[in-house]
Amino acid sequence: MADKSCCNCGTTAVCASTEFLGPVLRLWDCAKCRKVAYCNVNCQRAHWDKHRKICKPCTQYAFEQASIAMKADDWRKALKWSGFFEKMMKRGDPPGFERDELQRSVLLVFTIAYEQAAKATGELHYAHDGVPLIREQIELYGQYKHFDLQVESLCTLGHLITMTTLDKKIIDEQVVVGCFQRASDIAKLHGSAFAEYSASFALGQIAGIQ
Repeated sequence: MADKSCCNCGTTAVCASTEFLGPVLRLWDCAKCRKVAYCNVNCQRAHWDKHRKICKPCTQYAFEQASIAMKADDWRKALKWSGFFEKMMKRGDPPGFERDELQRSVLLVFTIAYEQAAKATGELHYAHDGVPLIREQIELYGQYKHFDLQVESLCTLGHLITMTTLDKKIIDEQVVVGCFQRASDIAKLHGSAFAEYSASFALGQIAGIQ
């Protein structure tokens, strides 16, 4: 009696006594979702591009590992797992709120990891790499009216831009102050005292540097 088959090559395992049928092929389930099976590691790897679109536990695991690494200031692991998570979650997911929320989460981990990397190594290209990611994150916060988080991200953007220009000894004051001023305006408009304080404090820091 047929039980199940390899998702890649179609080889079927048989549920029967080996006493009558001889050796029985054993299929191995996906360790994360247990919804598909493979006859060997090569088949699992060959089928991964298709399977990862629906293997949600794998996505969740990757995000958990990225978050753990970020909290531990292990930016190398955070960037590795964030990249893996982003590739999985983008494949086959329809546009909409759920995908945007996932994207917002991975962008948050990415940008914090880039900021950690820039501070830890002094290699300012990490800060530069984080700028377009956090701009995307800011737009998603605004789209879904997460204004406190948008203000916080705008302040982070200002700091990242500041870091990218430190090697030149010149801060693009207009761009950086513009980030913090926008953060302050959003905070005032939506009545967030903490967010307004954060933006004002950042503006004062930039004024001190200049």
